[in-house]
Amino acid sequence: MTSTLLLAIIPIRDEIMDVTKLKRTIVSFLKRTSSGMKLLRYYYLWKKDYDKTLQITKVLKSQNDIVIVCRRVKEYGFREAINCEAYCFFNEIKKHYDVRLISIEYDIDTIRQEDGIIFIPFKEFPKYLSLYPPKLIHVFDSKINDVFNYNFALEHFIVISTLTSNKPIDESTIGRYDLLRLLHEIDHGLLELIVHSENAQSELYYLGIKCERMLLPFITPSLQKNESKTMKCIGFASSPLQKSDLSRKGVLLLKAVAMKNSDIQFVVAWRNSSIHDDGLRELENVTMLYNLETMNDFYNSIDCLIIPFTERDNHAVPFSCIEALSCHIPVIITNVLDIAQTIELCGWGISCNPHVDDISDAIRSIRMKYNDFLNAFSRKDIFHVFNKEQYICNMKEVYDACYERVQSITLQKWKKALEAEGKELVITRESMKKYYNEDDVVKKYFQIRFGEDKHFKFHKEQVLAVETILNKYFQSAHRTDTCILDLATGTGRLVYSLSQIGDVVLIDSSLKMLKSLKNNHIKICADLFNLPLKHYFDCIALLRVLRHYQFNDRQQLYQILYENLKEGGIVLCDVPIRSIEIQMRNIQGWQKYNIYDCFWELPDFEKEINMFGFTLHEYIPVGYSLTSEYESEGLSHNPVEYICAIQKKQITIR
Repeated sequence: MTSTLLLAIIPIRDEIMDVTKLKRTIVSFLKRTSSGMKLLRYYYLWKKDYDKTLQITKVLKSQNDIVIVCRRVKEYGFREAINCEAYCFFNEIKKHYDVRLISIEYDIDTIRQEDGIIFIPFKEFPKYLSLYPPKLIHVFDSKINDVFNYNFALEHFIVISTLTSNKPIDESTIGRYDLLRLLHEIDHGLLELIVHSENAQSELYYLGIKCERMLLPFITPSLQKNESKTMKCIGFASSPLQKSDLSRKGVLLLKAVAMKNSDIQFVVAWRNSSIHDDGLRELENVTMLYNLETMNDFYNSIDCLIIPFTERDNHAVPFSCIEALSCHIPVIITNVLDIAQTIELCGWGISCNPHVDDISDAIRSIRMKYNDFLNAFSRKDIFHVFNKEQYICNMKEVYDACYERVQSITLQKWKKALEAEGKELVITRESMKKYYNEDDVVKKYFQIRFGEDKHFKFHKEQVLAVETILNKYFQSAHRTDTCILDLATGTGRLVYSLSQIGDVVLIDSSLKMLKSLKNNHIKICADLFNLPLKHYFDCIALLRVLRHYQFNDRQQLYQILYENLKEGGIVLCDVPIRSIEIQMRNIQGWQKYNIYDCFWELPDFEKEINMFGFTLHEYIPVGYSLTSEYESEGLSHNPVEYICAIQKKQITIR
């Protein structure tokens, strides 16, 4: 192969030619033509450098379509809950977008396409995506940990991840660095999360992982309605994949329930006879159905469905649950899942504790009032609750928003770019505090940050925006009545403007920064995350602070800001615009930025602050001086950020 011969360069003596320099010259020459680019792509494929292969493919091909990814369809089929959900969604969303459905397989050697589905060996996934890159990738998985289980193939794309588990993260298996990676990808718009329950959302927020969308899955009316008028047979269709799942899936509990209710027939849809069932199949009142191709026969044979899960770590909305409800089959479900409340509220079944006696009581209740439960289906339409149109509408919003995003850099690449320059990425609380206490940083901070003419103009724009908001907001206030906190004051560049409105308190975690300030204001050296004051300030200035912290830390900062403000008080902060900042840094090189930054589009920022008791009061665009030099890239005449006033929500007493 020509490119291989050109780039291999064997063996050339260093005295005659710098091999690395020659390779760079050849690469530069090949990039000038499309045929040369194709040769380069073959070379990088041969070297298994899929990152560079992808870069060239993106130049040669436009990205327009979307890839939907599930796993092990060859092994589990589309009756497996996650695959079933992905397949149903694929069939609907392909009416609106150009979409490919991919199944990652672990026991095939070559890529195959059958019935419109692309089956890809796990080890070939990075290569496939480098040759056929999509615009977006939508992954259906159980837990967020699984985002890392695709042979690092996803890190070059904007990814949407639908997490079906009620407990969508396994804390015991996710390390600190993986958590930092996830937080970065979400903040930089590389990853969007969707869950199916409020509990799942809360689990993520507890660990500082932002997930703004909770959507109930939908079901299409493809199965026949239940025509039974009495309850004689109960069905179970949440078969585990392995023996270790027997307890949490409720199989052991189901066995005990079947033994106690010997007058009731139980029909169990089981994956295959090789999967252990702890003797469930041996009970006289239990019929096992193996390897069902469709579920019609199963739902036609039962009058009630049981979901006896014993732990929250299961599917948030079991697919068999909404399939049964769509057939007007009542459901008995344990209260470990949020969806149990909806089912009971709508009258479609009974929610109970995961205990034999409670489930047995629920069986008797449904048996006695079976027609009442059937009538509830006519009062409240199942397809209104698990609404397909609403789900697709929401997903179109997600897709369209992600389509517009600029590809940012992964955390790994950012760190490597800095390491090549002998720098480290300052990203954690501890490293941030240490960095701003270094002598060189303190002495040269203002000069480095605002020494260039364009950056000084940017500084003046920020100050003017702050003054405009302050004068407008506090125009009727008296100097002695207003107290302002300049949090993380740094070099004190806002102090003069703030002092024109009221008394100013300066707080910074860097004692050296505070000592460099020559003014008579109150100065307090304190950790930003452990401030000593409560409900004291009318205004808190917080520039170049929020942007440096990932969402898990921002959660705490918002709480601290809320506690330190008087009712109706405001916070002044900067909101760097994601699309502009990322494009500028992609051009300049991320190695120029050693302090971690996250970015927002303004609507995203507004959603975020609303979660913590703030509203967006006012915003002023600034930073036109920084984009003026990027006219050829289409960035000129755009602001870099907004100076925002966010207001503490007023408490209404009734």
